[in-house]
Amino acid sequence: MEEKLMRLKDVLPIVNVASSTWRRWVKEGNAPKPIKRGRCTFWRSSEITEYVTSEQWAPQQAGAVPFEGAM
Repeated sequence: MEEKLMRLKDVLPIVNVASSTWRRWVKEGNAPKPIKRGRCTFWRSSEITEYVTSEQWAPQQAGAVPFEGAM
């Protein structure tokens, strides 16, 4: 069975941070590494689930900007 891939618009409501915060965390290596397919960027749903349920997940302590809905 193939793993579900998520776009940024699907990830943001789960992690509840702004896209700028998420992109910074990815760049710094503090969030799951994305998968590139052509010009599109995806994340594995299992890695996102694991990330938000891990001890590493503490958006308020990391200075996160809350997600405010549609981009």
